[in-house]
Amino acid sequence: MLLVASLDKFMNHATWEDIDRDDGLKYKKYKPSDKEDWFRGSIFWQQTIMKFRFSDVLRAYGYRHKDRFRLLRLERDHKKSNKG
Repeated sequence: MLLVASLDKFMNHATWEDIDRDDGLKYKKYKPSDKEDWFRGSIFWQQTIMKFRFSDVLRAYGYRHKDRFRLLRLERDHKKSNKG
């Protein structure tokens, strides 16, 4: 339910800049060390991976493709999020 509500909020913004400015989403670039990078060595390693929160501890990861956000991974405890 929390993810769906956050995705609805995400979609209701008119631009990527509006999403960037939404303090509730905490939308930002995922910048881990090489050792901690979930996507290193995957087919997505050249994508700019972004993350946003959908609760105090839950995070979603993905990348932008044109006017869409492609969701790749969900994190339940934000241990990786703290490192990138």
